[in-house]
Amino acid sequence: MIKEMQASPYIRINHLEFEKSTIDLPDIEFAISEIEKIVGIQLEDYFRDYIFVAEEIWIAWDYKQGSNYEKGGEFRLINLFDSLVRNKAKLWNDEMSQDKIEFLKSLRPFEDHPYSGDGKIGAFRISHGNSPEIWFYDLRTGYYKLSLTYEEYIELLLETKGFFNWQYLFCDAELHHYPANLKKYLTKMIDILYQIFPSFDREKYLEILNKKNK
Repeated sequence: MIKEMQASPYIRINHLEFEKSTIDLPDIEFAISEIEKIVGIQLEDYFRDYIFVAEEIWIAWDYKQGSNYEKGGEFRLINLFDSLVRNKAKLWNDEMSQDKIEFLKSLRPFEDHPYSGDGKIGAFRISHGNSPEIWFYDLRTGYYKLSLTYEEYIELLLETKGFFNWQYLFCDAELHHYPANLKKYLTKMIDILYQIFPSFDREKYLEILNKKNK
């Protein structure tokens, strides 16, 4: 994906970091065991394919529109062990209600946007004894449960190149609950991705968008 973006004349990469892990399989099994023991959760088998996908993958990019560039997307994908065990993110403040504070304390960010600083993250929600849920937190609008597994989230993240706000297509809420003009923005996102990357499945995403709008 990164090489594809670097080769595109329509993409300007503003930030890029990729640290490949050298962890071998025995260490992965140990990490799974440690996460489950320390955090008190159960991880599905597919997590073994992602536990050390990288120490960190971070890319921020713009796309060319005429003679100018517009904001495209960003993601910093955090190593699963760091996200679930070593997480130190504080998403709350003392002015929030106690219920909101307790909810935000249950979130463990695994994907965020430090370059743009837009306050949007993908996060695990921790529930003792269960596999973590996947949530999207937008500092401006709230938090939304996603109808996705972590595996699906990663696949869609790569398909959309982390285009800002792609997660709203998969939130458990109707479009009218979201920011104004979101449908127009998401339609533009789909068209831009198809124009830049002809292999992008435009029809698939338009179908998802149309179902959200009903």
